[in-house]
Amino acid sequence: MTRSVMAMARALGLKVVAEGVETDEIWHIMQDQGCDFGHGWLFGKPVSDIDYLRLVGTATSAAS
Repeated sequence: MTRSVMAMARALGLKVVAEGVETDEIWHIMQDQGCDFGHGWLFGKPVSDIDYLRLVGTATSAAS
């Protein structure tokens, strides 16, 4: 199923994001199938709204 979805996305000129990536093994499988981006615990743990605003503020300040 994932290969079909990724093939359809490619045919439409879209990028693919894998949701729920929790391990290196899953991420490598998704990359091997052509996934562009990943989202999940492997890349970052959930944070509170206050911590998120601090992170965004820091990133925005650094980019300025």
